Amino acid sequence: MNWDKLYNGTEKIYDCLRLNSAIILGTLLGLGIFGLAPSLQAAHHVAKALHRQQGMNFYSSFFFYYRTHFISSNQIFLAIVALYGLPMLAVQQLFLPHLGTAALLVFLVSQGAMLATVNTLFAMYEFYELPLRSYFPSALKFLTYNPFGCLLALLWLGICSTVSYMLPGLLSFLSVGVWVYGNMGLYLKYFEDNEEKLKGAQLKNDTEMA
Repeated sequence: MNWDKLYNGTEKIYDCLRLNSAIILGTLLGLGIFGLAPSLQAAHHVAKALHRQQGMNFYSSFFFYYRTHFISSNQIFLAIVALYGLPMLAVQQLFLPHLGTAALLVFLVSQGAMLATVNTLFAMYEFYELPLRSYFPSALKFLTYNPFGCLLALLWLGICSTVSYMLPGLLSFLSVGVWVYGNMGLYLKYFEDNEEKLKGAQLKNDTEMA
């Protein structure tokens, strides 16, 4: 038996348990709707540190980031809910049974694109410093830059959601933490690879100009 792999796997599960518990606590502290976005954002922040093996006090780091980014996280998230989430929910509740095949396909694709954009946005907030109004269009643009990577992240969300639906008890202590940990890990690699490509292109341009 490879004890190192067993230890690393157990440590990752423990990290996901802590992420899940912190997200639930943060959501409750924010009275639900106002606590969800900063909790998920703080969880992505801590997950990034875990992937980079940066030492920290887990819960202190989580709740410090939660407090300092409470307003900005809600500004981004609630704007998306108001401008897209609520209208799509209205369409789903009022018109979905009457949609034709083509309209239904467009509706499903738009939902998938929105979920992929939100997936990207949480991770992008941790990697790039942008004006708040720029995160959503930048995340949407990244879907066209790396569609297969974003599709993989969306698939990961789907797997976590499906398992949670089949085993709802996991939601209260593991599922969300597993999704955040995996999502941040995927996008961290995407963004780091993107930066390497940009540096390589810049170096090539500088060499040609010289």
